[in-house]
Amino acid sequence: MLLGVATAVFLQMSTDDVPTGWYTAYQSCLIAGYGLYFLAKWSEFHSKYLDYRALAEGLRVQLFWRVAGLHHSVADHYLRKQRGELDWIRQAIRARTIPATREGMRLHTEDASPEQIDLVLRCWVHDQANYFSTTSVRDHQNSQIIRWVGRGLLVVPVGLAVIKWFLGGGHPLLIGMGLSLAVAAALPAYGKVQAYAEHSKHYRRMYLMFELAQSALQNWVEARKFAEAQHLLLALGKEALAENGDWVLLHRERPPEPKR
Repeated sequence: MLLGVATAVFLQMSTDDVPTGWYTAYQSCLIAGYGLYFLAKWSEFHSKYLDYRALAEGLRVQLFWRVAGLHHSVADHYLRKQRGELDWIRQAIRARTIPATREGMRLHTEDASPEQIDLVLRCWVHDQANYFSTTSVRDHQNSQIIRWVGRGLLVVPVGLAVIKWFLGGGHPLLIGMGLSLAVAAALPAYGKVQAYAEHSKHYRRMYLMFELAQSALQNWVEARKFAEAQHLLLALGKEALAENGDWVLLHRERPPEPKR
């Protein structure tokens, strides 16, 4: 995005009455921008980032299920709507947890101690509640900033045109008008790729879910109702897997692309 803005600035400045070095700078930024894009596309950085994030989330849920005494396999519940290219993630998790899959779908309360459930509560449920709370607020703020800054920049060219009409002015005003329009056009595209608005809603829902689960788990641990705590952790893990699967699908549908 920064290279795109710089390209627009240098293009505006590259006229006959200013040094031709600006046009060279414009060409350099343009070549660098497309070079970085094709390098990232050829190396599949975006797809690898999404896949590795999905794998990490699956292994994290599997880890905390195991600590809580749950012998379910994440591979049986993960990325069901994302068949095809992401099958390797399920297979990798399944291969990593083969000893656990033979136990079927039973709960093993004898394998869970109060310390284990408390560890899962502190290191996973509490941590995830804080994460979703923070990221929900952050992404909502980012979405609002992009929205209002983009709208404000659309007004700037009008103001500069009025100034030029009444007070005169040369190339700097034209540069400001072009730059404002370029950034105003780039911001919504950037916000769509980052999916700030969608993430804010999803993260808010996940925060509420983990926050409620945290309170319930604390009560059940104190009451030594470990079977109930395990059932809740199982359901919570499935929701976390579904949310991350939707996250991966959303970003696979919105890869970063150069503006034409």
